[in-house]
Amino acid sequence: MPILQDIAPTLVAQQIVNGLVTGSVYALIAIGITLIFGLTGLVNFAHGEFMMVGAYVALVTVGAVQGDLPALLTLVLAVLLAGVALAAFGAGVERTLFSRTTARPIVGFVVSLGLVRVMQNAVIMNWGVNPQHVETGFRGVWELGGIYITEVRLLTLVTAVMLAGGFYLFLLRSRAGTALRCVNVDREVAGFMGIDVPRMQLLAFVLGSALAGGGGALLAFSYPITPFFGATVIIKGFVVALAGGLGNVLGAFWVALGVGVLEALLAGFGMSSLSDAILFGGVVALLLLRPSGLLRGTAGSSVQ
Repeated sequence: MPILQDIAPTLVAQQIVNGLVTGSVYALIAIGITLIFGLTGLVNFAHGEFMMVGAYVALVTVGAVQGDLPALLTLVLAVLLAGVALAAFGAGVERTLFSRTTARPIVGFVVSLGLVRVMQNAVIMNWGVNPQHVETGFRGVWELGGIYITEVRLLTLVTAVMLAGGFYLFLLRSRAGTALRCVNVDREVAGFMGIDVPRMQLLAFVLGSALAGGGGALLAFSYPITPFFGATVIIKGFVVALAGGLGNVLGAFWVALGVGVLEALLAGFGMSSLSDAILFGGVVALLLLRPSGLLRGTAGSSVQ
């Protein structure tokens, strides 16, 4: 473990940049988790598999168009198709499965566990269990003051922040976003006011699934993917959503960036083996002090 006087400021800055990239992708899955829970009370453990499938959609997309399109356009197309595919899938599972469990969220939780196994095995049947690599086509590295970031990771950060920011603006400025926030505050009152609550629940699944699919595509451009990596990201996603305040989109975003930076700093200083212990211990301590999360989440609060 390096001693403190050997820790260079550039190393700290480098790890912060690396952590922001990872944290921005964590934010996409956490926002979907917190949105769906806020509207339905459902703990959807299959949400990590939505991100995993999005990564494989990116793998197929890149394989189909590689060499025919510029690298940047290929990345945009992969993220777009992954988002659209998972939005359609999210709509399908909400209408056929989760809409029937709204009155009993624990049943929906059990259904989501079964969906995890179904999705994992469907991917295994097509691609096996070995790690898959997506050829990005990006070769450049940016340098500023001794801090380096590859083109693909910079694009990942920019794209993830744009997706999260666009979604937040949608919640604040659009009529549908306002309806979503109203349903999140109180389903019954929102229904009395004429808001179509089942339709808003469907919209929450569509948007949350699209963000997860897009995030999975971005992860596929930077890391090897397997049918099981959804189990890792779902745990991080729930940690972020809980710490930020379930139902609080802005809280999920900022905590996700913090978690990514914390992980990167610990890894950079030789303490990666303690990363999960420190992260989960910190979240437990936070929830003991602030049960509703860092920025006041639901169990009844609002999407803010």
